[in-house]
Amino acid sequence: MRDLIVKSGVQWTLNIAKTDGDVNTLASPRIRARNREKAKILIGSRVPVITNSVTPVASGTPW
Repeated sequence: MRDLIVKSGVQWTLNIAKTDGDVNTLASPRIRARNREKAKILIGSRVPVITNSVTPVASGTPW
């Protein structure tokens, strides 16, 4: 229980739910940075969306 109290509020909530079996951990990202250097972490995903458009032609048959 002490380990749960030391962590931040959001992580504490997730750990409590995890003990009840309501949560599955998908990832545990960690970030390291050198002293006084900026570091970034992306929460989420960048997934390309495939789109398709068909332009009809004036004459001829469709594909």
